[in-house]
Amino acid sequence: MPEPHHNDPAEACIEPLRRCCVQVSGHSAGCAFPVAPGYLLTCAHVVGRDQSPGASVTLTPWQAEPHDAQLVAVDGTLDLALLRDPAPEPCDIPRFTATPAIGDTLIAVGFPYRDGACERDQITAEYEGPTQRNDQTLLKLKGGQLEPGFSGGPLLSLNHCAVIGVTRYTRDRSSDLGGWGIPISTVRQFLAAHQVTVTMDKAPTASTAESLHQLQQLLLGLPGWKNARTRNALLQPIFFGHDILAHIQLDGAPSAVATELAQYCLETAGTAPTPDSPLCLLLAGIEQQFGATRHGPTIAQVRTLLGCNP
Repeated sequence: MPEPHHNDPAEACIEPLRRCCVQVSGHSAGCAFPVAPGYLLTCAHVVGRDQSPGASVTLTPWQAEPHDAQLVAVDGTLDLALLRDPAPEPCDIPRFTATPAIGDTLIAVGFPYRDGACERDQITAEYEGPTQRNDQTLLKLKGGQLEPGFSGGPLLSLNHCAVIGVTRYTRDRSSDLGGWGIPISTVRQFLAAHQVTVTMDKAPTASTAESLHQLQQLLLGLPGWKNARTRNALLQPIFFGHDILAHIQLDGAPSAVATELAQYCLETAGTAPTPDSPLCLLLAGIEQQFGATRHGPTIAQVRTLLGCNP
């Protein structure tokens, strides 16, 4: 069955990871997700900190039959556990990246119990910064209501379309006060000790048609794009001194300008855009202007998908 087409870059980033998460039935409710072929990661407090390697742990993929996985390693101090799954779900290993920037939008996926039934759900939070606890570094989240069932699940940065850590525990179960996560740097050290390597991969390359559509929609959704004067005030400083201004009619109809500008930027960027290419200059300028608004996550997501990471 073909994958669904997502016009929303954020949903296109979240759905593949959501599909790969599984419910863990252990010492407490939790979630696990793949980190390498046949291997899943979760929290130690989910499987039980006193469990020994070799123990069986029940996994339940969403709307599928449960099966047993084997506990490979557990570290109660780091609160991490590695599982070997004999029947992994057919899905891609997520991308991983380093610690996010303060203010990044994060998505946590998990399996909370509500009214006696398990749900596959997600929450949106904001990265508030690092917390030092004894000799450990944790990721501090705010603005998301973490409940039992999210522990051990992935923390996805929408700004990078990549996993930046593991959800650990909440600051308040009854409110959206946020919580803490385990950074990917700690995860990598834990996995390396057990001969499992996490690849810090590059963003997937979107097709030309998808790239054109994403860039067109981003431009058309910008505040003031439909007004020629406002549009010129945005684009002229971005491309100051660049010959792109001689190729694009900026005073045309909004949709025509968006299409022409998107096509030109993508064609000149090729398969490996550089920071000074028109495509990356455009996306960097848009993010500088609108990144602090509600458009920020979408802008950052398009930058990542089109290969113009800051």
